[in-house]
Amino acid sequence: MTASRRSGGASLSCARTPFGTLVAIGAALAIAAGCATGTAGSEDDGLQGTDAGGTTGDGGTIQCRAPLVVCDGVCLDPSKDITHCGATGDCRGAQAGSVCPLGVLCTNGVCSASCPKGSIVCDGACVDPLSDKAHCGASGDCLGPRAGTACTGATTCAAGTCGGTCTGTKTFAFTGAPETFVVPSCATKITVEARGAQGGTSMGGTSPGGFGAVVQGTVAITPGANLTVVVGEQPAAAQYANGGGGGSYVATGTTPLFVAGGGVVP
Repeated sequence: MTASRRSGGASLSCARTPFGTLVAIGAALAIAAGCATGTAGSEDDGLQGTDAGGTTGDGGTIQCRAPLVVCDGVCLDPSKDITHCGATGDCRGAQAGSVCPLGVLCTNGVCSASCPKGSIVCDGACVDPLSDKAHCGASGDCLGPRAGTACTGATTCAAGTCGGTCTGTKTFAFTGAPETFVVPSCATKITVEARGAQGGTSMGGTSPGGFGAVVQGTVAITPGANLTVVVGEQPAAAQYANGGGGGSYVATGTTPLFVAGGGVVP
């Protein structure tokens, strides 16, 4: 979102112009990175060693870090694993836990709440396989080949397929009324530059008003949120004393996110 300096416009330029400016440099440009997944033997997954499932101890047995248990030759977390929910001991027979129905979470070792319609369980959480970057295109039990694809970098997941990036810039000019900017569904952050309008020129044009404030920053935002955008205006030139420039701001509801005050009169 952007604005100019005199009558509060929108511009990505950093040049000092007489109009107020409200800038979103790449509105919805900054996209949250996808979740990283642990690998066998890392400090994140609780596995010991580099073999798939942990280290092989005496007698060829696989050993896992607590609270993980070995089921089907793999270390897993029985508190959230939907294929062995609540498993204990050697994970055999009565100790193998429960297989939660599709779409049902394993919470603290118990098959519990169902996921919302359209979501499935992946890594112990409900995800939408049509838009989830970590499990794009996943299906069924979200295991193995059904776990989907992890979209990398700024690539988004749309309709279950990795592709495209969430980029773009929106520039606002002075209109005399508040405007609405709808955050794209793929965006989780926006970067904004707001410029207040210049103060009015006085004394027959011999005394220009001061420039407005410039505010820049990046803020986390809810995809689909409605933001209110106001761009300030510079008063028309006057023969004698004049007024200050209008402020520019971006707000969500009644909460201001970025505010740039207008310039003063000479």
